[in-house]
Amino acid sequence: MITEEEKEILRKAEEIRRKQELDAIEAGDDYGSRYRVPGPYHVPQQEASYTEGAPQDAYPAYVVPPEEVPYGTEFPPEEPEPPVKEKKRRHIFGKIVLVLMLLVIAAVLFIFLQAGKAAYMPYDAIQEDPGWGLPKAREKGVLNVLLIGTDARVSDNDCRADSIILMSVCPQQRKIWLTSILRDCYVTIPDIGMNRINHAYQMGNARMLVQTVEMNLHVRIDRYIRVDFYSFAEIIDAFGGVDIFVTGEEVHWVNAYLSEINHLMDIDPYDSQITEGGLLHLNGRQALAYSRIRYIGTDFGRTSRQRTVLQALSARAKKNPLGVLFASGKIYGALTTDMTCLELTALTLRTPFLMGYRVETGQIPYDGTWWNDSMGAGGEVLGLDLGANTAILRKNIYGE
Repeated sequence: MITEEEKEILRKAEEIRRKQELDAIEAGDDYGSRYRVPGPYHVPQQEASYTEGAPQDAYPAYVVPPEEVPYGTEFPPEEPEPPVKEKKRRHIFGKIVLVLMLLVIAAVLFIFLQAGKAAYMPYDAIQEDPGWGLPKAREKGVLNVLLIGTDARVSDNDCRADSIILMSVCPQQRKIWLTSILRDCYVTIPDIGMNRINHAYQMGNARMLVQTVEMNLHVRIDRYIRVDFYSFAEIIDAFGGVDIFVTGEEVHWVNAYLSEINHLMDIDPYDSQITEGGLLHLNGRQALAYSRIRYIGTDFGRTSRQRTVLQALSARAKKNPLGVLFASGKIYGALTTDMTCLELTALTLRTPFLMGYRVETGQIPYDGTWWNDSMGAGGEVLGLDLGANTAILRKNIYGE
């Protein structure tokens, strides 16, 4: 049995051993931690030895007396405690990561709820003809969205497509193509016959217009988004307006169309009239009036102005993305589409990456692929070389 005096000697030996080990660690040398003065050696309970007849509290179950440990026994090195500053840094970093994750989740939920304000209006599946040459799925990852602007003033009944723009998101080319389809293009409308392409919407809404584009231009339309006069102006205002260069010649026509728009909205006809050209910040009604001008540059000039407005919207979003995000409820609320909430949310979350894409524009018919034609009493139309137009369109969006 160990006497109290022997216990005191062991305790002091243990203190000396620990001090030597700490001195070695501070000096950057682990020699002292591997070959140190023998002290109590912790081993599993079954390996501990007891002096026969000794009280159980004389030796803890997991301690071997130092005299039974051979000198020079190699002990496993003890891991030093991390510095206090490092612990604080890890704690702060963990909090930052948690906050960022919560912000991302909140942003996704916010966008999803705002996307639910869009008018969801899918159409029945289109019976495709193998002769259209459409793929079963998206080609080369390209997303084709047909943007439709109707000329509805009061309701959506019996209105035509005043603006038809094919927006193609091309990830392989890192481009977004905005291709206007002029409304006077003389094409075949399924089950109807030859007519202006903008009449397809009047005869069968978005479904008929999508079917007409697919049949004549041999590209698959994945989704559509539709706006009318009023919702177009609301979207521009939700973005905070757009910056557009207006020529002196265009000023007169902007004001003329603006008077008509103000009258439809029960506003003073002279409200928001512009006095001179230049780089102007236009509100929703002014931008709508600008995009409707067709007496300068015919319909080719009008569609070019429409694409200019879309490009100005893109520039506005890049300049103030948070402002657009907070106004997303108004933007979505002005849309009618066959895109679900999940699809709109996914497209919105993809927007920061799409902002790095180049925006290219064009129009159908392309130069040298059309001629002036007549549909009898119906007036003048644009005859098309559909083969040439399809080839150029596919080259642009698919890189063929």
